[in-house]
Amino acid sequence: MSTIHVEFNQSPAFMPIYKAALFGKRKKFRAGDVIPEMSSTWNGAKANPEKLAGYRTVCGLEDSTHWPLLYPHVLTSALHLAMMSNTAFPFKLLGAVHARNHCIQHQRIANDAVVDLSCQSVTLRLVKQGAEFDIATRVQVGDALVWEGLSTYLIRGKYKEFGEQPEWTKLPDLGEEVETATWKVPAGQGRRYAKVCGDYNPIHISKILAKMFGFKRDLIHGMWSAAKSISNCPALPGEAQRFDVQFKGPVFMESSVEMKRESTGDTHRFDLYTGKDPRPCLVAKLAPAQAGETIG
Repeated sequence: MSTIHVEFNQSPAFMPIYKAALFGKRKKFRAGDVIPEMSSTWNGAKANPEKLAGYRTVCGLEDSTHWPLLYPHVLTSALHLAMMSNTAFPFKLLGAVHARNHCIQHQRIANDAVVDLSCQSVTLRLVKQGAEFDIATRVQVGDALVWEGLSTYLIRGKYKEFGEQPEWTKLPDLGEEVETATWKVPAGQGRRYAKVCGDYNPIHISKILAKMFGFKRDLIHGMWSAAKSISNCPALPGEAQRFDVQFKGPVFMESSVEMKRESTGDTHRFDLYTGKDPRPCLVAKLAPAQAGETIG
Protein backbone atom coordinates (compact mmCIF):
# COMPACT_ATOMS: atom_id res chain seq x y z
CA MET A 1 0.00 0.00 0.00
CA SER A 2 1.33 3.45 -0.91
CA THR A 3 1.88 6.09 1.74
CA ILE A 4 1.28 9.73 0.85
CA HIS A 5 2.13 12.70 3.06
CA VAL A 6 1.63 16.35 2.19
CA GLU A 7 3.12 19.10 4.35
CA PHE A 8 1.94 22.71 4.24
CA ASN A 9 3.37 25.91 5.70
CA GLN A 10 0.16 27.83 5.07
CA SER A 11 -3.48 27.03 4.39
CA PRO A 12 -3.75 25.10 1.10
CA ALA A 13 -5.29 27.03 -1.79
CA PHE A 14 -8.66 25.62 -2.82
CA MET A 15 -8.47 26.31 -6.57
CA PRO A 16 -5.64 23.79 -7.28
CA ILE A 17 -7.53 21.27 -5.14
CA TYR A 18 -10.71 21.63 -7.19
CA LYS A 19 -8.68 21.57 -10.44
CA ALA A 20 -7.10 18.27 -9.39
CA ALA A 21 -10.50 16.95 -8.35
CA LEU A 22 -12.07 17.80 -11.71
CA PHE A 23 -9.30 16.81 -14.10
CA GLY A 24 -7.06 14.36 -12.24
CA LYS A 25 -7.23 10.77 -13.50
CA ARG A 26 -7.66 8.02 -10.94
CA LYS A 27 -8.26 4.30 -10.80
CA LYS A 28 -11.92 3.43 -10.25
CA PHE A 29 -12.68 2.00 -6.82
CA ARG A 30 -13.86 -1.61 -6.63
CA ALA A 31 -15.03 -3.66 -3.67
CA GLY A 32 -11.98 -5.10 -1.95
CA ASP A 33 -9.78 -2.10 -2.73
CA VAL A 34 -8.27 -0.06 0.09
CA ILE A 35 -7.50 3.63 0.31
CA PRO A 36 -3.83 4.55 0.57
CA GLU A 37 -2.38 5.71 3.85
CA MET A 38 -2.63 9.48 3.50
CA SER A 39 -1.78 12.33 5.84
CA SER A 40 -1.33 16.08 5.76
CA THR A 41 0.11 18.57 8.24
CA TRP A 42 0.30 22.30 8.78
CA ASN A 43 2.58 23.20 11.65
CA GLY A 44 2.68 26.69 13.11
CA ALA A 45 -0.82 27.51 11.91
CA LYS A 46 -2.70 30.57 13.13
CA ALA A 47 -6.26 31.73 12.61
CA ASN A 48 -6.67 34.77 10.36
CA PRO A 49 -8.30 37.34 12.71
CA GLU A 50 -10.58 38.77 10.00
CA LYS A 51 -11.78 35.36 8.86
CA LEU A 52 -12.25 34.21 12.45
CA ALA A 53 -14.39 37.27 13.15
CA GLY A 54 -16.26 36.71 9.89
CA TYR A 55 -16.93 33.10 10.85
CA ARG A 56 -18.50 34.22 14.12
CA THR A 57 -20.63 36.77 12.32
CA VAL A 58 -21.90 34.46 9.57
CA CYS A 59 -22.68 31.67 12.07
CA GLY A 60 -24.37 33.97 14.61
CA LEU A 61 -21.78 33.30 17.34
CA GLU A 62 -20.83 35.65 20.15
CA ASP A 63 -17.38 37.23 20.28
CA SER A 64 -14.85 35.45 22.47
CA THR A 65 -11.15 35.24 23.30
CA HIS A 66 -11.14 31.60 22.15
CA TRP A 67 -11.94 29.71 18.95
CA PRO A 68 -15.51 28.48 18.49
CA LEU A 69 -15.90 24.74 19.01
CA LEU A 70 -16.07 23.86 15.31
CA TYR A 71 -13.49 26.34 14.02
CA PRO A 72 -10.64 23.76 13.87
CA HIS A 73 -12.67 21.97 11.18
CA VAL A 74 -12.64 25.19 9.14
CA LEU A 75 -8.84 25.42 9.34
CA THR A 76 -8.33 21.76 8.45
CA SER A 77 -10.99 21.25 5.77
CA ALA A 78 -8.51 22.22 3.04
CA LEU A 79 -6.08 19.62 4.40
CA HIS A 80 -8.85 17.02 4.08
CA LEU A 81 -9.61 18.07 0.51
CA ALA A 82 -5.93 18.10 -0.45
CA MET A 83 -5.73 14.41 0.44
CA MET A 84 -9.04 13.54 -1.22
CA SER A 85 -8.10 15.32 -4.46
CA ASN A 86 -4.84 13.37 -4.79
CA THR A 87 -4.97 11.06 -7.83
CA ALA A 88 -4.01 8.12 -5.59
CA PHE A 89 -7.32 8.55 -3.79
CA PRO A 90 -9.80 6.15 -5.47
CA PHE A 91 -12.88 8.40 -5.38
CA LYS A 92 -13.87 11.65 -7.04
CA LEU A 93 -13.83 14.49 -4.53
CA LEU A 94 -16.93 16.20 -5.93
CA GLY A 95 -18.94 13.03 -5.36
CA ALA A 96 -18.16 12.97 -1.64
CA VAL A 97 -20.92 13.79 0.85
CA HIS A 98 -20.04 14.91 4.37
CA ALA A 99 -21.99 12.32 6.36
CA ARG A 100 -20.88 12.71 9.99
CA ASN A 101 -18.57 14.73 12.17
CA HIS A 102 -17.35 14.08 15.70
CA CYS A 103 -15.06 16.30 17.73
CA ILE A 104 -13.75 16.72 21.25
CA GLN A 105 -12.33 19.98 22.53
CA HIS A 106 -9.99 19.10 25.38
CA GLN A 107 -8.90 22.68 26.02
CA ARG A 108 -10.02 26.05 24.70
CA ILE A 109 -7.82 27.47 21.94
CA ALA A 110 -6.93 31.15 22.24
CA ASN A 111 -7.70 33.34 19.22
CA ASP A 112 -3.99 34.06 18.69
CA ALA A 113 -2.77 30.51 19.41
CA VAL A 114 -0.09 28.90 17.25
CA VAL A 115 -1.15 25.31 16.58
CA ASP A 116 0.04 22.22 14.76
CA LEU A 117 -2.61 20.58 12.56
CA SER A 118 -2.46 16.97 11.37
CA CYS A 119 -4.95 14.90 9.38
CA GLN A 120 -4.87 11.22 8.46
CA SER A 121 -7.08 8.82 6.54
CA VAL A 122 -7.98 6.01 8.93
CA THR A 123 -10.92 3.82 7.90
CA LEU A 124 -12.86 2.70 4.83
CA ARG A 125 -16.20 0.88 5.13
CA LEU A 126 -18.76 -0.40 2.65
CA VAL A 127 -22.25 0.43 3.91
CA LYS A 128 -25.74 0.23 2.45
CA GLN A 129 -25.50 3.74 0.99
CA GLY A 130 -22.06 3.20 -0.59
CA ALA A 131 -18.45 3.56 0.56
CA GLU A 132 -17.60 5.79 3.49
CA PHE A 133 -14.20 6.77 4.82
CA ASP A 134 -12.94 8.59 7.90
CA ILE A 135 -10.32 11.30 8.26
CA ALA A 136 -8.92 11.90 11.74
CA THR A 137 -7.79 15.38 12.75
CA ARG A 138 -5.61 16.50 15.65
CA VAL A 139 -4.85 20.02 16.88
CA GLN A 140 -1.91 20.49 19.21
CA VAL A 141 -0.49 23.46 21.08
CA GLY A 142 3.06 22.43 21.82
CA ASP A 143 2.89 18.86 23.10
CA ALA A 144 -0.73 19.19 24.30
CA LEU A 145 -3.59 17.69 22.29
CA VAL A 146 -6.26 20.39 22.56
CA TRP A 147 -8.80 19.26 19.94
CA GLU A 148 -9.47 16.10 17.93
CA GLY A 149 -12.02 15.24 15.30
CA LEU A 150 -13.24 12.48 13.02
CA SER A 151 -14.95 13.40 9.74
CA THR A 152 -16.81 10.77 7.73
CA TYR A 153 -17.42 11.19 4.00
CA LEU A 154 -19.75 9.05 1.87
CA ILE A 155 -19.44 8.13 -1.81
CA ARG A 156 -22.80 6.79 -2.90
CA GLY A 157 -22.80 3.43 -4.68
CA LYS A 158 -24.01 -0.15 -4.52
CA TYR A 159 -21.90 -3.11 -3.44
CA LYS A 160 -22.88 -6.75 -3.13
CA GLU A 161 -21.50 -7.04 0.37
CA PHE A 162 -21.61 -4.29 2.95
CA GLY A 163 -21.63 -3.78 6.69
CA GLU A 164 -23.13 -1.31 9.14
CA GLN A 165 -22.05 2.06 10.43
CA PRO A 166 -20.31 1.89 13.82
CA GLU A 167 -22.81 1.57 16.66
CA TRP A 168 -21.20 4.36 18.67
CA THR A 169 -22.02 6.90 15.93
CA LYS A 170 -25.78 6.49 16.37
CA LEU A 171 -27.76 8.95 18.49
CA PRO A 172 -30.96 8.26 20.46
CA ASP A 173 -34.27 9.70 19.27
CA LEU A 174 -35.55 12.90 20.81
CA GLY A 175 -38.13 12.66 23.57
CA GLU A 176 -41.46 14.47 23.55
CA GLU A 177 -40.39 17.41 25.72
CA VAL A 178 -38.42 19.68 23.40
CA GLU A 179 -37.65 23.35 23.00
CA THR A 180 -37.75 24.85 19.53
CA ALA A 181 -35.91 27.56 17.65
CA THR A 182 -36.48 28.71 14.07
CA TRP A 183 -34.52 30.66 11.49
CA LYS A 184 -34.33 31.21 7.76
CA VAL A 185 -31.19 30.57 5.74
CA PRO A 186 -30.45 33.90 4.00
CA ALA A 187 -29.96 34.06 0.25
CA GLY A 188 -26.25 34.05 -0.56
CA GLN A 189 -25.28 32.61 2.81
CA GLY A 190 -23.28 29.87 1.09
CA ARG A 191 -21.06 32.49 -0.55
CA ARG A 192 -20.64 34.35 2.73
CA TYR A 193 -19.66 31.18 4.58
CA ALA A 194 -17.33 30.15 1.75
CA LYS A 195 -15.57 33.51 2.03
CA VAL A 196 -14.51 32.77 5.61
CA CYS A 197 -13.95 29.00 5.34
CA GLY A 198 -12.59 28.81 1.79
CA ASP A 199 -14.92 26.01 0.63
CA TYR A 200 -16.34 27.23 -2.68
CA ASN A 201 -17.98 23.94 -3.61
CA PRO A 202 -20.32 24.97 -6.47
CA ILE A 203 -23.39 23.39 -4.86
CA HIS A 204 -23.15 26.02 -2.09
CA ILE A 205 -22.67 29.15 -4.18
CA SER A 206 -24.79 28.80 -7.33
CA LYS A 207 -28.36 27.68 -8.03
CA ILE A 208 -27.42 26.69 -11.58
CA LEU A 209 -24.36 24.68 -10.61
CA ALA A 210 -26.24 22.99 -7.75
CA LYS A 211 -28.87 21.83 -10.26
CA MET A 212 -26.12 20.39 -12.44
CA PHE A 213 -25.16 18.19 -9.48
CA GLY A 214 -28.74 16.99 -8.96
CA PHE A 215 -30.05 19.44 -6.33
CA LYS A 216 -33.14 21.60 -6.79
CA ARG A 217 -31.11 24.68 -5.84
CA ASP A 218 -28.04 25.82 -3.88
CA LEU A 219 -27.68 24.53 -0.34
CA ILE A 220 -25.87 25.72 2.76
CA HIS A 221 -22.76 23.97 4.11
CA GLY A 222 -23.58 21.34 6.72
CA MET A 223 -20.99 22.70 9.12
CA TRP A 224 -22.67 26.12 8.97
CA SER A 225 -25.95 24.52 10.05
CA ALA A 226 -24.08 22.72 12.85
CA ALA A 227 -22.44 25.93 14.11
CA LYS A 228 -25.70 27.87 13.84
CA SER A 229 -27.44 25.16 15.88
CA ILE A 230 -24.77 25.28 18.59
CA SER A 231 -25.40 29.03 18.89
CA ASN A 232 -28.98 28.14 19.90
CA CYS A 233 -27.84 25.85 22.75
CA PRO A 234 -27.06 27.00 26.30
CA ALA A 235 -23.33 27.50 26.83
CA LEU A 236 -21.57 24.53 28.39
CA PRO A 237 -19.83 25.15 31.72
CA GLY A 238 -16.31 23.82 31.10
CA GLU A 239 -13.57 23.73 28.48
CA ALA A 240 -13.88 20.04 27.62
CA GLN A 241 -16.75 19.56 25.16
CA ARG A 242 -17.88 16.92 22.69
CA PHE A 243 -20.00 17.37 19.59
CA ASP A 244 -21.44 14.61 17.39
CA VAL A 245 -23.46 15.34 14.26
CA GLN A 246 -24.97 13.35 11.41
CA PHE A 247 -25.98 15.06 8.17
CA LYS A 248 -29.16 13.42 6.90
CA GLY A 249 -30.24 15.74 4.09
CA PRO A 250 -29.70 19.13 2.45
CA VAL A 251 -30.69 22.50 3.87
CA PHE A 252 -31.43 24.75 0.91
CA MET A 253 -30.74 28.45 0.72
CA GLU A 254 -33.71 30.62 1.73
CA SER A 255 -35.37 27.67 3.47
CA SER A 256 -36.99 27.88 6.90
CA VAL A 257 -35.40 25.71 9.57
CA GLU A 258 -36.83 24.40 12.84
CA MET A 259 -34.52 23.12 15.55
CA LYS A 260 -35.94 20.81 18.21
CA ARG A 261 -33.76 20.44 21.30
CA GLU A 262 -33.98 18.20 24.34
CA SER A 263 -31.70 19.16 27.23
CA THR A 264 -30.75 16.96 30.16
CA GLY A 265 -28.47 18.86 32.48
CA ASP A 266 -25.63 20.14 30.30
CA THR A 267 -26.25 17.62 27.51
CA HIS A 268 -28.18 18.94 24.51
CA ARG A 269 -29.60 16.60 21.89
CA PHE A 270 -31.18 18.31 18.86
CA ASP A 271 -32.57 17.75 15.36
CA LEU A 272 -33.07 20.17 12.46
CA TYR A 273 -36.04 20.08 10.09
CA THR A 274 -36.77 22.00 6.91
CA GLY A 275 -40.03 22.62 5.09
CA LYS A 276 -42.68 19.95 5.48
CA ASP A 277 -40.27 17.02 5.54
CA PRO A 278 -40.95 14.97 8.70
CA ARG A 279 -37.42 13.57 8.61
CA PRO A 280 -34.58 15.55 10.17
CA CYS A 281 -31.86 16.93 7.94
CA LEU A 282 -29.38 17.02 10.82
CA VAL A 283 -29.20 15.18 14.16
CA ALA A 284 -26.63 16.08 16.80
CA LYS A 285 -25.55 16.08 20.42
CA LEU A 286 -23.52 18.63 22.36
CA ALA A 287 -22.23 17.59 25.79
CA PRO A 288 -19.37 18.04 28.25
CA ALA A 289 -16.45 15.72 27.51
CA GLN A 290 -15.08 13.46 30.21
CA ALA A 291 -11.45 13.48 31.27
CA GLY A 292 -9.45 11.24 28.95
CA GLU A 293 -12.38 10.77 26.57
CA THR A 294 -11.54 9.96 22.94
CA ILE A 295 -13.62 9.58 19.82
CA GLY A 296 -14.92 6.12 19.08
